[in-house]
Amino acid sequence: MGVKQPSTKHSSVSEISNSEGKKNRLKESLSSAEELLRVSSQWFFKYLENSLKKGSFFVKKEKANGKESILVSLKAVNCWLDDLIKNRCEASEKVEELRKKLHQFLLKHIESAIGETM
Repeated sequence: MGVKQPSTKHSSVSEISNSEGKKNRLKESLSSAEELLRVSSQWFFKYLENSLKKGSFFVKKEKANGKESILVSLKAVNCWLDDLIKNRCEASEKVEELRKKLHQFLLKHIESAIGETM
């Protein structure tokens, strides 16, 4: 009977310490994910601006029911721009200016695509 039982108090402190460690790692992971999202959004925004300025915007041509999926891509970019405004990542004036340039680019390329098919 000389064996001493482990203290319950010691066990609780250890569990709390592990729990706090996990909580801190989760906070760090969340912070890293948010930073990655912020930086990648800024990069993509600048990419769109520069591409539209140059007039050379790479559009992957995929076939969707015999048509290019540029409209699907535009819709996704529009949603992304809306999210930038909602999350206040970029100034709404800047986003709207980019959206306008993107729409002009789309109209120009749709007109030329229609002209080629006629």
